[in-house]
Amino acid sequence: MNTLEAINARRSVRKYLDKPVEFEKLTTIMDAAIKAPSAGNLQDWKFILVTDRQLIKQVASYSIEQYWIQTAPALIIVCAVPEKHEMYYGLRGKRLYNIQDCAAAIENILLASTELGLGSCWIGAFEEEKIRALFAIPADVRPQAIISLGYSDEVPKERALVPIENMIFFNRYNTKVEKLHIVLRDYAVEWQNQGENFKHAIKRHLGFKRVGEEFHKIKNKIRDKLKKK
Repeated sequence: MNTLEAINARRSVRKYLDKPVEFEKLTTIMDAAIKAPSAGNLQDWKFILVTDRQLIKQVASYSIEQYWIQTAPALIIVCAVPEKHEMYYGLRGKRLYNIQDCAAAIENILLASTELGLGSCWIGAFEEEKIRALFAIPADVRPQAIISLGYSDEVPKERALVPIENMIFFNRYNTKVEKLHIVLRDYAVEWQNQGENFKHAIKRHLGFKRVGEEFHKIKNKIRDKLKKK
C-alpha cells in the first residue's frame, strides 16, 4: 500500500477485535510518529503507549461517554510541551506550533496504522485533568489527543466529503477555476462533458434536418399546385 492508497483507505474505527496488536507494529507506528515534521525540528512531542486493559477502561470512562474505547487493545496519548515552543517562537509557538506538530505526528500514526492493516481513531474529547492525573503527566506537558489502535471489527461507512471544487481557491481566497477538473487532470469529466455536447449537437443536427425535410415537402406541394394551373 502506498501513501495515497493509505490516505484513501483510512477510516475512523470505533470497534475492535479482541486481539492484541503485535509489538513490532506498535514500534513501527511510533517510529512513523517521530518522523513527522515539526517547527524548527524541535520534535517536542511525547507519546504514552497504553496496552494495560484497566488503564484503557479508565480512559474510556474519562472520554465523554465514548465507551467503545475500551474495546481497543492499544492507545497512544499524544502530548506536547508548549513552553518549549514558546521559548523559541513566543506566543504563536505556544498557541499554534505545538498543536500543528502533534497533529502532523498523529496523521503519521493514522496512516502507518492503515498501511499495517490496523484500525484507528483520533479522539479529542476527553477530560484533560483526569487523563493528566491517570498517567502522571507533568503540569508543563499537555495531552492533546488519544489515538485508539487495533484490528477492526467493523466496516466503516464511506465518508461524505465536501466536493473538492468547494474547498480549493486559486491565488486568492474565494477565487475559483471554472473547469477545476482540467486543472486536477480529471479528464474523465471533460470526456463526459464532450460526450454530452456531442449528443446535443447530433440532436440539433437532426432537428435542422427535419426542418429541411418539411421545407422541401412544402416547396414541392406549391410547385405541384402551380403546375396544375
